[in-house]
Amino acid sequence: MRAIGETKPAFLFKKKFLSLSLIVLTSSVGGTAYAQLEEVIVTAQKRSQTANEIGMAITTFSGEQLKSLGVLNTTDIAALTPGFTYTEIGTGTPIYTLRGVGFNDQGYNAQSTVTTYIDEIAVPYPVMTNGALLDLERVEVLKGPQGTLYGRNTTGGAINYIAAKPTEELDAGVLVSYGRYDTVELDGYVSGPLGDSFQGRVAARTVQSGEGWQTNNISSEKQGEKDETALRLSIAGQPNEKLNGLLQLSWWNKQSDTLAPQFVKTTLQTPGNAVAGPIVEKWHARAEGPNKAQHAGWVLGQDLEYDMKMASLGLRLNYELGDQLELVSLTGYSKFEDGGSGFDRSGYSGVPFDEAAPYMSFLDLKGGIGNPRDPSTWTPMIDSAQFPWVPGMIYFNDAEIEQFSQELRLIGNTGNVNWVAGLYYSEDTNDSYLDIEGQFITNSIAVGGVPFLGFRGVTNIAEQTSKNLGAYFHNEWNVREDVKLTVGLRYSDSSIDFFGCASELGNGSLEAFFFNVTALTGNKIWFPPGADERGCMTTITDEAGKGLAHGGVNGKLEEDSFSFKIGADWSVTDVVMIYGSYSRGFKSGGFPDTPANVDIQYTPTDQEQLDALELGFKAGLFGGSMQLNGTIFHYIYKDKQLLGTINTIFGQQRILQNVDDSSVNGIELDLQWSPVDGLLLQLAGSWLDSEVDKYAALDALGAPQVFDGSKFPFTAEFQATALASYEWSVSSSLNGSVMINASYSDEVNTDFEPVGSQQDTDLVIDSYGLVNLRLGVGSNDGRWLTSLWARNLTDEYYAHNVLKSNDQMIRFNGMPRTYGVTFEYNFF
Repeated sequence: MRAIGETKPAFLFKKKFLSLSLIVLTSSVGGTAYAQLEEVIVTAQKRSQTANEIGMAITTFSGEQLKSLGVLNTTDIAALTPGFTYTEIGTGTPIYTLRGVGFNDQGYNAQSTVTTYIDEIAVPYPVMTNGALLDLERVEVLKGPQGTLYGRNTTGGAINYIAAKPTEELDAGVLVSYGRYDTVELDGYVSGPLGDSFQGRVAARTVQSGEGWQTNNISSEKQGEKDETALRLSIAGQPNEKLNGLLQLSWWNKQSDTLAPQFVKTTLQTPGNAVAGPIVEKWHARAEGPNKAQHAGWVLGQDLEYDMKMASLGLRLNYELGDQLELVSLTGYSKFEDGGSGFDRSGYSGVPFDEAAPYMSFLDLKGGIGNPRDPSTWTPMIDSAQFPWVPGMIYFNDAEIEQFSQELRLIGNTGNVNWVAGLYYSEDTNDSYLDIEGQFITNSIAVGGVPFLGFRGVTNIAEQTSKNLGAYFHNEWNVREDVKLTVGLRYSDSSIDFFGCASELGNGSLEAFFFNVTALTGNKIWFPPGADERGCMTTITDEAGKGLAHGGVNGKLEEDSFSFKIGADWSVTDVVMIYGSYSRGFKSGGFPDTPANVDIQYTPTDQEQLDALELGFKAGLFGGSMQLNGTIFHYIYKDKQLLGTINTIFGQQRILQNVDDSSVNGIELDLQWSPVDGLLLQLAGSWLDSEVDKYAALDALGAPQVFDGSKFPFTAEFQATALASYEWSVSSSLNGSVMINASYSDEVNTDFEPVGSQQDTDLVIDSYGLVNLRLGVGSNDGRWLTSLWARNLTDEYYAHNVLKSNDQMIRFNGMPRTYGVTFEYNFF
């Protein structure tokens, strides 16, 4: 495996983790005078309960914990939750994997296996979750299939962001933070009454930085500045005794620099290419640099930043139909826009135009054909004044997503039975236009041992409309005081109408490429030019694979499913519960948002099915000062969806596929202990054994493989987190505090890897451990707090992702050590 830095051996961190576990479990502090753990109230089952009353694996974080841990985004939540992985791909589309269940598609139209909710209203597409962490009351991470209680069906789990609500008394607070790379964060809120029956709350957050943290290898140019802003207005009302409601208007804007990749090595689309190989290797040498987190490569002088914004509306109405019956209406509307986010997918640090121009093309765009073996007949295809650096691959995304959802619930209590019945409907439109600009050097077939060099861009069009309908019922029956049975059922129906194609970028180079391929080879697989009115050049083939025409591809996918949950909880004592469940979840299929050479690449995936068997316990120990939770589970996975590989005229391209059969086994433990007032110790860990049972396909380099026995991508075998915090009285008016938290992850593959394969693909993220530290002093009445903090204290070099992109392997790194100071003030 290829190392990415001086990471500590995995066994060393595991040894420290187990040692800390032993210390936590055997320490005796202050005799038997134990403190009490704070109970966390959650609404995972549509009613207020403590997290330890629910027979389900839940990880929760309060708003105060999120602040003290310095959580800025879902990446940080993943680092604090064993079994939960966030994958960075540089486009702003996060990929969430929970207990090995994830979907590695980066397209804007890809729906995650882990559904995100903001105040119980679904956010269907991961790219729309960028502004979710604003003024939160808590976060709930629910593990395993969710569907019998939630609007959308899901296989991996759910993330519930619960926003802070308007208060009946005047309240206000502000947070100011300044850190490394000239980064400023400002948070604030004002909340209070608006007359006798209404309350309001306004919250805002902005993060700005004046210095990028990434450095180009051959220049002083920087990348990585932040520019993010989010706002929320909430109005709660109780017009009468039976009706109450909550209206939320939210907006966020992201103009930060996109994440630049680090070059790993050259992996030619056409291996052994006699002409392009030496050229790309020369560019490879320019991209090489020290293995530091800050080192990255990108096309110089380009506008590589996000241009995203989203506005949303959420309306919740609760109406009491009787003493034990309530009707709930949840209405959601959101509109997301990407006005042209630009990102680099090459990692090359720039090559002067005058060095690269002689190698660009022997295809004359005016219709003539140069001699493939005579460079003097080749013609440059890039205007040096407009695009002075090659061969970088630059992506510019123009997209719009509009989403509407309506959910109706009846919540009732009949004697010893609590039940929820719901109907859900959603309709989404998702249109994406992705321009890929650059010099496509080896992404083509070879003719007489010489590649076709030449076309310099393509526009990928993906337009889809999707509709989802769901009906669910969830019943909890208290058979007796210490035993509860749960039965949940769900029916889902989904449909997607899709149009996609690879289109001309506007310079005629793609059409000329197809023309010359056909003219020189006589190969009719690639039909001669004749794009449709939108410039679509995707090849339409017959059953034998023969090219018939060029044009766009229309598709329709209709699916339905029945999912369920059967569970039992046994309260062995007042503070110890054992639970077990068998549940089934589905994730609907979908179409890819990818540049397609042939129409087969737009074949949709089938829906995936996950059956989960889980057995767990939740135990309160030592008079309520300790909470120990654990679970063991087995997943049976059918038709797991993934973004796979297909060999085309342009080398390796992407295609959606299903893995026939696979499975996951896992164990999770979570310990919290407050041995004395002011001291809190937390320890959590997960062990996962994921395995493909049946799947044969091409690997990332285009070679046919049998993946039976392979581990899942982005699924670490062992992950752990540890936290210790202590607060004490400094004087009659001041408190001091210290907190240290650490996380560890085993190495993971970023793609399926054949068992026993000797091929080193470098698609590996090495094991790593991160440590954060925070020191604080504040008033003992909670009015103000000043903190000094450091994130990634040991300056660990680690990666979020490693992938193959065209002719190279690239890596997306995590940030190096950062540090700063934060001041919080509550006015009331």
